[in-house]
Amino acid sequence: MKKKSLSRRTFIKKSTAGLAGAAFFTKATTTALYGNIIKRADTPAILGGTPVRTKPFPSWPIVAEGAEENILAALRAKKWCKLGGSYVDEYEKTFAEIIGVKYCKTANSATNGLYTSLHAFGIGPGDEVITSVYSFIAPTNVILDIFALPVFIDSDPETFQLDTNLIEDAITEDTKAIMPVDIAGAPCNIEKVMSIAKKYNIPVVDDAAQAHLAEFKGKKIGAWADLTVFSHQVSKPLGCGEGGSITGNDDELIRKCAAFVNNGRDPLGKKRGWAYPGANNRMPEFEGALLLKQLNSLDEQVTLREQNADYLVELLKEFPGIKPQKTHKGTTRRSYYYFPMQYDEKYFQNLPKSKFIGAVRAEGVRIGSDSWRPNEEPMIEEHFNSRGFQRVYSKERLDKYRKNKACPVNDKLIENMIRISGSALLGTKKDMEDIADAVGKIAKNAEKLL
Repeated sequence: MKKKSLSRRTFIKKSTAGLAGAAFFTKATTTALYGNIIKRADTPAILGGTPVRTKPFPSWPIVAEGAEENILAALRAKKWCKLGGSYVDEYEKTFAEIIGVKYCKTANSATNGLYTSLHAFGIGPGDEVITSVYSFIAPTNVILDIFALPVFIDSDPETFQLDTNLIEDAITEDTKAIMPVDIAGAPCNIEKVMSIAKKYNIPVVDDAAQAHLAEFKGKKIGAWADLTVFSHQVSKPLGCGEGGSITGNDDELIRKCAAFVNNGRDPLGKKRGWAYPGANNRMPEFEGALLLKQLNSLDEQVTLREQNADYLVELLKEFPGIKPQKTHKGTTRRSYYYFPMQYDEKYFQNLPKSKFIGAVRAEGVRIGSDSWRPNEEPMIEEHFNSRGFQRVYSKERLDKYRKNKACPVNDKLIENMIRISGSALLGTKKDMEDIADAVGKIAKNAEKLL
């Protein structure tokens, strides 16, 4: 038996070709030799059949060449803190050049990068920040942590991004910032967001945690908003364990950000002591040393993810019950942190999503679901019941907020959301075919799985 497993489609094609040239095989002999194998190959693995694949998809993270040497050099230099070091400074300069902005300043996480950015605009108690509802919890964390209110914009059912048509209706006299999220590495409609923000004179902090090297109309995400924050948590396309980058062009905003992550010290040295509001959110030198090397393979990896994702989208067109996330018109590059899709069970004999996921996993394909509904997280009520919030907000205002935070489109999206990991997109075209073959195998046998 060959060590390399064959997809159902490839197996049938190859075995048929082989039998055509072997006239001495009788029908009975053929059935005896191949019948059980074909039967197992066509039976879902979860029911005892042969999996579409047994080979693992690419693992993540991928350690860049020279990364170990760089970290060891940082260790031996004994300047492990950014203060007095050189690796973080060099990374900041390099990343700013790649994005096409004047400045990049780092933090020890993207969450703290968002926190820092909101402080740079002086946002605090009583203020409102408009943000995406289909998102990791971090934007909600930082908005509530400064005693402001996250105003959730419902999702667009095609792109899964915040629906920009709903932004203007959500703006009030208390709106002090807009924080869109470039979810899954796909740019939101950042041009329209910036247009609305300019109309109402509201700053934009773009949460691009997952969108490294993504572009809208040929301009990199990170160069559109007043401030943009990227994540370097280990799962991200540019990871170092934990960390965040803040990019922008405004001298004073960046000065405030650099001061905030460094306990309030003036980065220009013009003001003595701790002249600005601040905290200790500095990125360590080890992370800067690692990022400098990881940058070398970022462009190639982002390109490969996008090429494989485009191919997978074409393959999945065969299945109307699987609808991948669409990109906004104007998107010229995607980063594909992961590959999100909508699952419609009526095209799979009403097979529940959980059973579909289990069956596809049994075929050797990494697939999962999503549960991002920050507007419904219990931590919101924990904040609202705290002494601090009750001092800032009246009961009437909080009750009104509770009534208006529902996002029914996003609820439906989450109910049907499935996703392929971004690292799977670092494989080959054959890997993408295996994903489609696994979906096809379950579609064909869905009734047996009910």
